[in-house]
Amino acid sequence: MPRSKKEVTIADLARLCGVSTATVSRALSGNGAGVSAKTYNSILSAAVSSGYSFRSPVPAASSNIIIACVDPSEPDYYNLISKGISAVAASYHYTLLFWQFYNDREFSPEDLLKIYSEIRPAGIILAIPTIPAQLLRISEQYPVVQCGEYSIESIPRVVVDEYQAVVSAIRYLLSSGHRKIAYIQKARNLRSSKARLNALWDTLSDNGISFDPRYLVSMNSESSNDLVVSSIEQLFRSDDHPDAVFAASDYLAAAAIRVIIDLGLRVPEDVSVISYGNTALCKLVSPSITSLTYPLELMGQLACELLFDQILYKKVTPTPRILNSELIVRSSSL
Repeated sequence: MPRSKKEVTIADLARLCGVSTATVSRALSGNGAGVSAKTYNSILSAAVSSGYSFRSPVPAASSNIIIACVDPSEPDYYNLISKGISAVAASYHYTLLFWQFYNDREFSPEDLLKIYSEIRPAGIILAIPTIPAQLLRISEQYPVVQCGEYSIESIPRVVVDEYQAVVSAIRYLLSSGHRKIAYIQKARNLRSSKARLNALWDTLSDNGISFDPRYLVSMNSESSNDLVVSSIEQLFRSDDHPDAVFAASDYLAAAAIRVIIDLGLRVPEDVSVISYGNTALCKLVSPSITSLTYPLELMGQLACELLFDQILYKKVTPTPRILNSELIVRSSSL
């Protein structure tokens, strides 16, 4: 009579992985509390390959991966979102893969699904603009969370209230006596870009001010530094130049300050400058930049938590998580 195959025990896995039985027990308890991600994954891999019979729900090795799709063309933005996603993924002992998608490259739903099918992720975080048809196809097969930009309201998302943030910034400039407010952006066909511009127009209109189209500077997202500088210079070549600048990023605000000072004007005495982002650059420029905060790391954390609600508890939350910005006043504004 053939001998039955010996059942693999926790002690066997401990010997295979070179750890204590207590560590293996914690790793296989369902949450891996107190076990490093590297050790946790090593134990899971050994358990699967050796035929260990799980007695509690543990993610299979093929489903212990989540994918975060980001656009590397704006590193300040996506690095902080990625930091937040990474922290939460590590706390759940999931492997995190970052895929870089540039906004000028289009993927069909079939292309994306083919890529995802090769990895079989447990879920996907989209921190990039997505065509609705793509998003629908993806969400039919995987848990998905939209982070920042979104295209379908019924799919879980974490966003910043860009409209109200800009309203507060423009009201601040108006309260300081500014009326000729310029807006500088690297134009992109994004929901957030449209919300910011609409907020500027609406706030000025509510205060009886018509926006002067000469004060709108829109550049291509790939514009060189020289083009950025020359475009801003055009704003201040005439006597009827703006008395305030709202820049869509800290980088553009820093460029504006350089141009204004080089042309013999003063910041903030002649022109106030404020921005959106509140990155470290704001404190490195002189004068330091008044800026709206952008809670990117928190956005990434919340997006990842929403994803695990779907993965672990089958809980889908279509109600958006909406975050707010705060205006940090520094030396570049009166």
